[in-house]
Amino acid sequence: MKLTKLVLFNWQGYHGKKEFNFDGENGKSSSFIYAQNTYGKSAFWEAFHFALYGRVEIRRLRNTYRPVLGRESALAPMMNTDIYGTSGATFYVELFFTHKSSEYRLYRAFKPRYETSPVRAVNDLIPDVSLENLSVLGGDRYIANEDRWIEENLLPNRLAKFFLFDGERLEEYEDLMRKDEDIDLRNDIRDIIRTPIFKEGNRILKSSEARFGVKEGHEIVGQDKDKKLRLEFDKLTKEIDEARTSKEKVDKEKEGFKKELDTLENWLINEDKTKEASIKLEALKTEISDATEAIKGFKEDIQREMKDAWKVLIAPIVNESLEKLEVESESQKALHGDMALIKKEIKNLEHEVEGDPCDTCKRVRESPSKERKKEIDGIVLGLKKEFDDKKKHAKYPTPEEFFIKSNGLKNLKSDSTLDILCLKEEKLIIAKTKLRKAENNQKEQRKYITDEQNEKVKNVVKDKTDIENKIQSCNEDLSILKATIEGGNIHLRSFTENSDGNKNLTKKMMKLQTSRKIANALSEIFNTALENFSETMRFNVEKRASETFLEISNNRSNYKGLKITKDYAISIINKKGRKDIGSQGQSMVMAYSIIEALSSCSGFEFPMIIDTPGRSLSRSNMTHVFDYMTNSDRQVIFLPNDLELDPDEGDKRYGKLMASTYELGKDENDRTLVMPRCTENLRL
Repeated sequence: MKLTKLVLFNWQGYHGKKEFNFDGENGKSSSFIYAQNTYGKSAFWEAFHFALYGRVEIRRLRNTYRPVLGRESALAPMMNTDIYGTSGATFYVELFFTHKSSEYRLYRAFKPRYETSPVRAVNDLIPDVSLENLSVLGGDRYIANEDRWIEENLLPNRLAKFFLFDGERLEEYEDLMRKDEDIDLRNDIRDIIRTPIFKEGNRILKSSEARFGVKEGHEIVGQDKDKKLRLEFDKLTKEIDEARTSKEKVDKEKEGFKKELDTLENWLINEDKTKEASIKLEALKTEISDATEAIKGFKEDIQREMKDAWKVLIAPIVNESLEKLEVESESQKALHGDMALIKKEIKNLEHEVEGDPCDTCKRVRESPSKERKKEIDGIVLGLKKEFDDKKKHAKYPTPEEFFIKSNGLKNLKSDSTLDILCLKEEKLIIAKTKLRKAENNQKEQRKYITDEQNEKVKNVVKDKTDIENKIQSCNEDLSILKATIEGGNIHLRSFTENSDGNKNLTKKMMKLQTSRKIANALSEIFNTALENFSETMRFNVEKRASETFLEISNNRSNYKGLKITKDYAISIINKKGRKDIGSQGQSMVMAYSIIEALSSCSGFEFPMIIDTPGRSLSRSNMTHVFDYMTNSDRQVIFLPNDLELDPDEGDKRYGKLMASTYELGKDENDRTLVMPRCTENLRL
């Protein structure tokens, strides 16, 4: 399967219709979708869960699913809250993709039961799903049993975690290394390599062998004159039939209990105010934490800016003074130059009066006459008067003092403005408002967790527990009945084994005997094939995972690869061939390697859609992951935040390898915006 387009309509924060295109030229189909946290990355990722399986599990709340609608985003509804209560409200997710040379469209929605009525409750909406092969004409293009087709042809729900991957749950894969017990994840790994197919085939053949054995036993006992043997056979077959009848009855009871359980769980999801308040409180807890962190960050920024804030305040005066100094600079230089010349001239004249040699040529001079001395005194007096006049216009006594003043003003100069400080203050006020609003909302939600409501919930939970116990009891009964049937079938074989050497067998008995032996032989072949297939797949996954690990690890020179045991316990192997615990970062790299290997070896062709890809990864490891995935042949859609990968850097480094890249933003109404960044590789 290759995804070509995703359409979201009133899906979570996406108000109205929003499109993402991934149909690129020359086989390009991957994409980066950049966004800050809370801007719509997770909603994009969850859209695939809804389109494929019809529901979305709330992150960090296992087995709790997003409600269909709600008036507030804190309820985490699937339908956009802006259309809550409007007539004709609807939301849908639409996937366009290619599969086995055909083009398909998968559409899943909740549409209004009545077009003219306001949509305020779950019962006001009805589910709607359609799957069509766009390469087929006429009515045959529509595929019936859409959910079954998706499970069999696209991606089974139980395997979705290996393709629709959330980086925030990457730590779960550390259990493969840290825990020795048989964890659920290992069972999922067994499923992804399709061993259940062989197990089911083996079960069918075992059942066929038993069925042929019973028929053969009937034929043998019917010919045998030993009445006691016949009675024993009849009793045994009757017990097996009764066990099968009881098993069918218990199976039906179990299905009924499961429906009752679903009803109670739906009540808890849709009607229980305590549950609703708990979900809100969980979301508010994160919101309060984020707002508190934001306030702390803005305060630190403001404190840092405030250190030089006084410079910003006097900046206009300093800048004006500097401008004046620049204008006066030349005139002051000329003025001080003239004063220096006057002083020199006065000094020369005074030397002449004293009869000292000339300062310039060092020639000895005669003492001047009285008339010359009188003349010199007059000239000196005039020069001193001129010097004093110029000194009055000199702003600074010396050029050095002028330089000190100029340099001091430059040190006071600030290129910053109050706008930056005001912006920080504005953001701080917004964060404080959000925190105050969230805390008030938190107090409000706690009011819903009343004793009366708790009593209702307690009763429903009690009924739910009772039904779960009944289902468990059914499972125990089914185990006993299954063992009874299997044991009875084994006992029945004793009636047929003695007949193998009998030469007076009827044609019917010989046919039944042959059929039983063939079924048994095929069962043994299936068992052998299952073991061989499992070992081959384990080897393939280990080989692929090791190659990927060595490609994306920033410490690859110290490692030989990964080791996967028959029980799917996983270890990092160092160059000496020994197990290596590795750092948390290397554990995360190991997890990525296993996920990539399992999804590649599974036999299912489905894009990897990775939300928060850099969680718990170092910058170098994260870059290796991006480099490796973007250069692979498979379709990968990354949803990084700006701390994991800067959009400009990402487009520069990977844009040419992508079909398209997008960036998510928010408008003034807190609605998600979809902004195409790099789309030149898309088909026209």
